Amino acid sequence: MLVAAVAVAVVAVASGCGDDDDEASAEDQVCDAWSDVRGALDDVVTDVQDANFGEASDDLSTAGDALDGLVTAVEELRQDQREALAPEVDTLQSDVAALQDAQDLEELSTGVDTVTSQAQVVIDDITDTMSCD
Repeated sequence: MLVAAVAVAVVAVASGCGDDDDEASAEDQVCDAWSDVRGALDDVVTDVQDANFGEASDDLSTAGDALDGLVTAVEELRQDQREALAPEVDTLQSDVAALQDAQDLEELSTGVDTVTSQAQVVIDDITDTMSCD
């Protein structure tokens, strides 16, 4: 259920993102980076649901790398867009980093709930701030 809610919301945002020309704009880069984050977080949620702590830990590392890419993409936005997105993206990045310290599946599961809630905030902000169509 958690995977479905996150997947539906992030697919709605990502499906509107696309490149209209050969050079990706800063907004397109954010959309692409978010798609990478979404995929990595979906993998983590699936791993937790499958009670696979090892895979979830590995996929959290991938999510952290994807978030680094999103942070870099957000830094390239116009100031007003950057100011709208950066705080929530930074919070999500911190939540994922903290989750990487989880010692067991129960702790990881609880943390994944926090991360997916924060991911929804980022989705909402990207939807409100970007014109990813």
